[in-house]
Amino acid sequence: MIDELRCNQCGKPVHAKHETLCHRCKNLKGYHDEVKGLQMYRIAKYQERIKEFENHEHIKSLRSEIGILRMMLEEKFNSLNGTTDQESNHNLILAMPLIADHIIKIEKLVKSCNTIEMQLGQYLDKGTVIQIANEIVNVVDSYVEDETIKEKISDEIIQIIERSEPNLK
Repeated sequence: MIDELRCNQCGKPVHAKHETLCHRCKNLKGYHDEVKGLQMYRIAKYQERIKEFENHEHIKSLRSEIGILRMMLEEKFNSLNGTTDQESNHNLILAMPLIADHIIKIEKLVKSCNTIEMQLGQYLDKGTVIQIANEIVNVVDSYVEDETIKEKISDEIIQIIERSEPNLK
């Protein structure tokens, strides 16, 4: 009979036979239920926006985030200017841990971006680009008979590839 009149949580006495929690534990349970309810509300509130991000085709690329991080790094460097070279150098030395951390974050994000693009088939390597260029030249060859024009078109395509080469892996 004594066990029936004790709180299931803390063991303190309860005021009625049908109650399983004391006043303190009831209040704590109500608080925890309220907090949990608020958390569920917050999750539900953002769930629709999260689904928009999940399904949006442009968000599967991290290029915007890379650009933002690079701009932040540039701003950090711009903010280091002192009135003298010595002051600027001192500011740079003090900021090096933050700058190094920022560079590592950019590197990780670039690697993640490349991985995602490769998995989604959005990544062209140099060999693929050269193969596409050869096929374009073959199409031009089949329609253009003048050899000098064919040569100029081929040269321009090669120049385009060479200008883009730093972006090709």
